[in-house]
Amino acid sequence: MSVDTQDRFAFGKNWQKFLVQISDERIEKAKKSLLGFLELPDLRGKSMIDIGCGSGLFSYAAHGLGASKLLSFDYDPNSVAATEAMWEKAGKPANWKVERGSVLDTTYLDTMQQFDIVYSWGVLHHTGHMWEAIRNAARLVAPRGFFYIALYNKVEGRFGSRMWWRIKKTYNRSPRWAQVIMEWIYVFIFYILANLLRGKNPLRAMHSYGAARGMRWKEDVADWL
Repeated sequence: MSVDTQDRFAFGKNWQKFLVQISDERIEKAKKSLLGFLELPDLRGKSMIDIGCGSGLFSYAAHGLGASKLLSFDYDPNSVAATEAMWEKAGKPANWKVERGSVLDTTYLDTMQQFDIVYSWGVLHHTGHMWEAIRNAARLVAPRGFFYIALYNKVEGRFGSRMWWRIKKTYNRSPRWAQVIMEWIYVFIFYILANLLRGKNPLRAMHSYGAARGMRWKEDVADWL
């Protein structure tokens, strides 16, 4: 089963907008995020695959941390292009390859060796076949390796996952002007109003967004919707 193209968000175009915002500070935050989870001092001597590499920020961070072998792939050609731009920024290293591929394509995966670190943040649930994607990714983990993934959790109730499924479907099927309205409604509720109710400065919260991973709130709003 494939995902209807009108329901599929153009993640790559969104990440290409983010490229101009990638600073040394964001790169350092991405590095700290990787090492904090893995509980490693660096990635020297470790191979890593970035499944659904998106902007290429975390692949770039892994390269900077000394990964001995790095493979980044994504289904979205614009995400591949964004990651290639980060590869070029790194000086086109020979030990880092950027490809277009799908985690659901077992023929493609069969061409790979196993990796010390299999990384996929916020990706596998977007395939439409989450458990198959998880199984396919898991088989790439080398013995005593790390399987580092992040997935949406399922939330029951009126304001749970079913509501967000409807919102996401509406967003992806809407013209750009309607998407912009939805984005600012989201910003008002979850950034401005939510922080005011907590007694926090919403502008300060937006400015400090991404402190843990180096991302930016504007692209993440579109990504979430």
